[in-house]
Amino acid sequence: MENFYADSTIRKLISHNSLIEHIKKEANINISKIHGFFYAEKCPFCGAKLPAFRINEKEGNYVCYACGRGGNIFDFLMRYKNFTFTQSVDYLSHTLK
Repeated sequence: MENFYADSTIRKLISHNSLIEHIKKEANINISKIHGFFYAEKCPFCGAKLPAFRINEKEGNYVCYACGRGGNIFDFLMRYKNFTFTQSVDYLSHTLK
């Protein structure tokens, strides 16, 4: 069974959940601000030795220049916690309550 969510619901979840805070919490890493809205750290996916994992706070997305993984808060949860999109939406919805 497929679940479909209104665009407004997805936008609300993105705007009310900090990608940086979720990455810190889930991956248990400290993230360093490097410039403006940009943050860097070692990648929680590939374990690169250098801080190749970049997060753009303003845009709400991330990319690792070592392994190429990137995306938004939903992509992070789906990859890191092995969630489906529906599980990611449910998980983020519970953080709003």
